[in-house]
Amino acid sequence: MASNNADQVVFDKVAEINASKESWNIRVKVVMLWKPTYVNNPNMVTSLDMILIDQEGSRIQATIKKNLIPVFESLFDEGAVREIIDPYHFISFPDLLARNFDTRVAFDFLGEVVSSDPMRVIVEYGREKRLMNLVAQDLSGTRIAVALWGSFAMKLNTYISQHNNDTAPVIILLHLAKLKIWGGQPQVGNCLFGSRLHINDDMPQILEFKSKINALDTNVESSSRTSQLNSDTVVANPEDYYLRFQIKNIDEIPDFNEEVGLTIIATIIGFDMDDGWYSFYCRDCSKKVTKNHDDVDAGPFHCDGCGFVSDVFGKIRIVVCVQDESGSSSFVLFERHVKDLIHRGNQWLMDKIAKDQGRQQIPDEFKILLNKKFVFKVQISMFNLQNNYRAYTVHKLTDDERVLDEVTKRSSNHQHDHINDNGTPVNKPNKENTNSVHDHNLDVVDLEAVTPSSSMGKRPIEIDANNESLEWSSSKTYVVRDTLKIPKLEKLD
Repeated sequence: MASNNADQVVFDKVAEINASKESWNIRVKVVMLWKPTYVNNPNMVTSLDMILIDQEGSRIQATIKKNLIPVFESLFDEGAVREIIDPYHFISFPDLLARNFDTRVAFDFLGEVVSSDPMRVIVEYGREKRLMNLVAQDLSGTRIAVALWGSFAMKLNTYISQHNNDTAPVIILLHLAKLKIWGGQPQVGNCLFGSRLHINDDMPQILEFKSKINALDTNVESSSRTSQLNSDTVVANPEDYYLRFQIKNIDEIPDFNEEVGLTIIATIIGFDMDDGWYSFYCRDCSKKVTKNHDDVDAGPFHCDGCGFVSDVFGKIRIVVCVQDESGSSSFVLFERHVKDLIHRGNQWLMDKIAKDQGRQQIPDEFKILLNKKFVFKVQISMFNLQNNYRAYTVHKLTDDERVLDEVTKRSSNHQHDHINDNGTPVNKPNKENTNSVHDHNLDVVDLEAVTPSSSMGKRPIEIDANNESLEWSSSKTYVVRDTLKIPKLEKLD
């Protein structure tokens, strides 16, 4: 990256680059630039690669990971001379908390770790993931949550365990961090690729931060904070993730007017085919492209970001209709969810997209999702709120029986149905002998005993058996399951 104070930077020779340190400053010319693709999928870019040469004629290959290409691509052109140094662009804690910057761009983070939770080992679909949650503060005492994943969590956990008796503050510098929203609050985390974590390293930024802490004479306070650092490791239960969020019914989702994550128990009953099951994105800027139907000379696709499209790639995005006892809604599933649910890989999905040729005919393999009950963690985003968009993004889902059972037990519906006001269990009537129970002017209706032709306060869902479409108020087209349970009913008149 170009530097405004390049005269003050000491540049290294390409020939001297080795594994003795992580950061090097070089001035080079880009002599070749290309985008490799997967062998089995030539439409999917793996990285941005280049050959660099310095003034002494030494050459080296450089690689930018796929998810960081949009950040760096505009900085490199074949034949251009670039000064690639290791600059740090720190964002202040108040600006992080207020999101007073472009949150799409990675930044650098520097702070003191004042508390940490045990490192959690999360087993999901047979794979282990490690997560360490902590709280960091700046020199003024402003605090923010941090989540480190994978090797970053292990690195900090190991450091804390090895320095358990130290009273010195633990200072971390996270190079190329990202800001995310967790539980409605900002949280700093590492990127999938490109991030680097420094812990009390002898580097100018950390040494300067330490000296300022000492100048504030906070040794006693730092000692007490260090005791709050935890190096334990716990294996998380599969349901722990979902229990961290409010458990709500579908009809309660519109009640929220701020960004929040919710846990919903619901059954997938159909696919919303208005937007199909995949979309195409521009290879250059990663923006969604639109298909040109009229102007054939302009090419098959148009990108609003680039103005033209030289290459596109497909990405899975499925809107499913879900239903619980309170109502129905639309949830958005992405490729990572679909692969795990149907037990297929990227190549299989890409082949299906290629063979579909734009017809948007959903594969039969996807229909195994119908009639299945899941625990969903969905996110109400700012886009949902500002645009009144009622399709909510799914961050995670599972049909694990244990998770379903544990989350159901914690839901307000389960507690209401099974516990009286005085805390005693409710003795439910035998459904074989009783259709409804009358108590204090409240009709408790046995849903399984009510037919669509019964007199109800709400209109039942209607199924047209001829075209397999479900009649919603939005008049959208859905592929639905064969049978539906009747939604939860209101008090009868």
